[in-house]
Amino acid sequence: MIITIMVTGSLLANAGNGKQINSLLSKHLRIPAQLKESKLNENVNVMFQVDENGKATVMNVETHNLDLKHYILEQIPKIEFRGVNEKPEETYVVDISFKVL
Repeated sequence: MIITIMVTGSLLANAGNGKQINSLLSKHLRIPAQLKESKLNENVNVMFQVDENGKATVMNVETHNLDLKHYILEQIPKIEFRGVNEKPEETYVVDISFKVL
């Protein structure tokens, strides 16, 4: 079984730290356990803000898979984004591809 997660994205306000955001998301997000046995191939679009303390607030999650939506809503706020945003309340939009082959 091959499991992959690919993150691509950009900031809405400025493109300075997009690579750090993508790296943090790739490091912390995994295929949820309940989906590892499925033939998952889902793209998830996520919009979130990071405050001056490095805490993320998810504003929108677009996916057809409710398990992935709940996973994203639960996991992104747990990630420490301290030092990656140049302005308070920076907004990020990322596409996350979850695939189990």
